[in-house]
Amino acid sequence: MSRNILVVDDDESIRQLLAKLLSVKGYDDVVSVNSGMAALQHLLHHTPDLILLDVDMPEMDGWLLCEILTKTERWKKIPIVFQIKLLRSFVPLI
Repeated sequence: MSRNILVVDDDESIRQLLAKLLSVKGYDDVVSVNSGMAALQHLLHHTPDLILLDVDMPEMDGWLLCEILTKTERWKKIPIVFQIKLLRSFVPLI
């Protein structure tokens, strides 16, 4: 059985890292796109088993894309996992 994952993230290094990690874990078909609009274009012709979705993207953020997907009959049952980038630095509280 094929396991297809759609990775939606505007950061190319994150897309590459996730694609490599998923491939090593045995996922057969990992497609990466850089925007919410590109994800919608891909979904017109393909139905992944899972979507890994960046929350913070320009133009169409992950929240809006998720809202569109969950309100569309064809896509509403696709599981979505949100991903966020952690800041590499922090501001001390003191």
